[in-house]
This record gives sequence, C-alpha cells and structure tokens, in this order.
Amino acid sequence: MGKKGIYLWILGAITLLALAGLGILLWMHFTPSTVSALPDPLSAQMAPIDPCGCAWGASGDEIDVPIGLNQTRNLVDDYLKKFNVPNLVLKEIVVFNNNSYARIADESSGINVLELIVDIETGIVLSEYGSNFTWNVVYPSIPDSKTIGNIEFSPSGPVVNPTETPLTISPQQAEDLAQQYLKQYRINARLSTNVETFYGYYVIEYLKWGKVVGMISINGYSGQAFAHSWHQTFITRLAY
Repeated sequence: MGKKGIYLWILGAITLLALAGLGILLWMHFTPSTVSALPDPLSAQMAPIDPCGCAWGASGDEIDVPIGLNQTRNLVDDYLKKFNVPNLVLKEIVVFNNNSYARIADESSGINVLELIVDIETGIVLSEYGSNFTWNVVYPSIPDSKTIGNIEFSPSGPVVNPTETPLTISPQQAEDLAQQYLKQYRINARLSTNVETFYGYYVIEYLKWGKVVGMISINGYSGQAFAHSWHQTFITRLAY
C-alpha cells in the first residue's frame, strides 16, 4: 500500500470515528431517561417542565429590580388586608429577576396557605398560578373578571376540611417524587432540604451553587408533579 493509500485509510478511519461519536451524542440527547415505576398509591403524572431559560450560572448579585424587598412586603400586606382574613401572615419573600414570590401561612396552624406573585415592574400582586391555583383546598384562587389574566384568591372558606381529609402523600414521599422529576427531565440541580407544606400540596425548591433555580410542587393526594417555570434568575430572599 502506497503513501496515498495509507493517508486515505487513516482519513477514512478518522471519519468513521467522528460519525460514531456523533451518533452516540445524538442517542444520549434524544433517548429519554428511565424513571423507575412508582408503587401505588404514588402513581404520579409527571407534568412536562416548561423550560424557563434559567441562568444556571448567574449569581444574580449584580441584578437590580425596581421593586425590592421592603416595598414588596408592603404590597403583600396591603393585598392581604383587603380580604380581611384573620391569621394570615407573610413568611417569606423570594425576589427573582422576573417577579417576586411571597409565601403566606396560617399563623394559628403554621401551615402555608397561599403563594403570591408580585410584578417587580408594576407592583401588581396576584395569587400565583399553577399548583396554588389548582390544588389549594382551603383558599382556592378565582379569576378577577375586572382584569384579564389577573387572579385573586377566594376567602370564602375551604373546599374541603383539611383536618378530615389529610394529605395522603408524606413529605418524604413528596421529596422522592420531586427527585424523580429532576432525574426524568435531567435537571442538574439538588433539592432543598425544606419541604414546605400547603393545604393540598407541597413545594420544594431545587438549587444550583447554593441558589434557588426553580420550584416543584407535589400534589398531596395524587403525587402529581408541577414545575414553577416563571421565576427565572434568583436575586435575594428574606424570611419573616
């Protein structure tokens, strides 16, 4: 075999190796990850994650927002006062570059009852969509007909009595289901150790480099998972 033949042979071998590597990468990308079957009664319907374009590597420290923590607290307090519902207290505010998240609890029971979203540009306070809107069995949210897209919570009373219909999914089971969700959708993050209990569901944050990059809700009766995909980059937080 002459030099030209050797060169052609080497070039062919390199081409075959490159094509094989490309094939492996494509297979890894498009083949869905396997998630072990869940034992009854934890048969969970995993809702597809809505990619939020989260800046995984961004610290958020350099980002400024028009409405900060103090003003957000005042807006949330005013929002709660207009409904005149006793025992509702603000427990935490988490500021993102797309909105601020507020967690409201029942002071008498210590259980979380409501999730709110504050528009960081306009200061409009809304009852958060998603699990808070569909799974909250004590303070369900209702659309505000005055403003299209606006959602307010209904203080009319519980849909079910939470003491008579306790959650059938435990906090540990909720954490396991959330972990399976991260694995199934190949989200390279770890779960927070705090599992927040609401009337009807749980909320668990997932973190990267010590900062929250998303939240997962787990239905307390069915085990269904739902990802909050609208917050985006974490900036700061404050617990009360």
